[in-house]
Amino acid sequence: VVSVFWWGEPMTRRERSRLPAADVAEIDSPTSHLLEQLPFTATNPGDSHVHYLKVVTRIIKHVSGSTDTIAYKYTVHSNKFEASDKQAPSVAFSYDLSPISIVVHQTRTPAYRFLTSTCAIIGGVFTVIGLLESILHHTASKVMKKQI
Repeated sequence: VVSVFWWGEPMTRRERSRLPAADVAEIDSPTSHLLEQLPFTATNPGDSHVHYLKVVTRIIKHVSGSTDTIAYKYTVHSNKFEASDKQAPSVAFSYDLSPISIVVHQTRTPAYRFLTSTCAIIGGVFTVIGLLESILHHTASKVMKKQI
């Protein structure tokens, strides 16, 4: 049974406290620790278990600090092979470090951007209502002229 399988240094409490709640939930989820608590039993003398891991680095650049949080995610594919009875049971971990990293930049949105977006939405709604009112007014006036 694989008791604990962690890639990289375990996060300190300070690093975990700086992460957004969604990232903490992702790190603690069962999909982040795919090999933990899984039994790999050799029923025959020549059984071998081989685990292929693909590791991706995730770097979180925080707004307020000079230190970044580095977390690792991995996918795993496990295979069981049966060899001759003369070989001892074995386990192998083969890993591939991805050259691509996920970089998350945390930023704060300034208050003026919120105010500008709010004004743009209100202005857009006002314009659309004005256009619809104008179309309805002209259509109604043409229909009334034809009736008279």
